[in-house]
Amino acid sequence: MWSARIAALAMLVALVGCGPSAGQVRTARSARYRASPEALLDATVAALRAHRYVIAGLDPIAGTVQTEPIWFSAAGTKRSNHRTRALDRDIRFAIGARVEPRAEGTFGITLEAVAARTHNGLHELVPIEPQDADVPSWFGTRLDDVYLDIYQRLRGSVVAPPSAR
Repeated sequence: MWSARIAALAMLVALVGCGPSAGQVRTARSARYRASPEALLDATVAALRAHRYVIAGLDPIAGTVQTEPIWFSAAGTKRSNHRTRALDRDIRFAIGARVEPRAEGTFGITLEAVAARTHNGLHELVPIEPQDADVPSWFGTRLDDVYLDIYQRLRGSVVAPPSAR
């Protein structure tokens, strides 16, 4: 009986530690692809949808995509896609993506968090800028998950960085 509990606990600990490494995230974020901008945009849209984001805007000419905002608590717990009543410090979070030209005829993908926070007593949302000291840590994790998904979808088109050639 005890051995079964210990085995189950060991499996749980092993599963918790199975996330992507910092190196994998860095590689996915800085990846360059030898593929058409349309293919990169398609992969980005597919990755966002796979992570349950709803596409609010898509501009194939500019190579951009924007998701609909989702409401989260300050701790990162999803509240709702459509705000009914936001609590103090709730965050409206969306992702903007751009396909950008890089060196040697390659392209990259840049994701950014587009977010704003509620504050009691204010009628307007307060934008959260990437350089703000109080940017929640879960912003990066949500972006990293999408970067990793895009990288997996386009791994056949990845161009090795100059130092790896």
